[in-house]
Amino acid sequence: MQLIQELNKNYQEKLIAEAMQQKQKKKEKMKREEFMRKATDIWLHDIIPNFSTRVEEKRTRKMWRQGLPPRVRGQIWQLAVGNSLQVNLDLFNILLKKKAPQLDVRKFTFVNNFRKMWKLLTICTVLIKLTEMLVIST
Repeated sequence: MQLIQELNKNYQEKLIAEAMQQKQKKKEKMKREEFMRKATDIWLHDIIPNFSTRVEEKRTRKMWRQGLPPRVRGQIWQLAVGNSLQVNLDLFNILLKKKAPQLDVRKFTFVNNFRKMWKLLTICTVLIKLTEMLVIST
């Protein structure tokens, strides 16, 4: 009888601990979501409209290191990297086909997913460097 009571007590304690853990996880998730909501608002209404001046501020750099919210990630990278060569998806594909025999495209795993990624992130540093390499070497 005492063994059953002890097992029941241990089980109850375990349930309480699990419930507290779940509550803590939920609280942390809500805190992260609120942080991202506020960060998105700051990026959209303060930093992006004034990117050329805001990019040099410590606050902006700190926020960037903390992580860009998914909603503004593509815009920020496009502003940061730029597109001085005016590369679009069609030009990228043309240059890639032209140089494909000389390159082991399989080594560039991002090329396989590029078409999907293009919609989410118009320009990224790796693609700019690859494109510059393709343009300069043609």
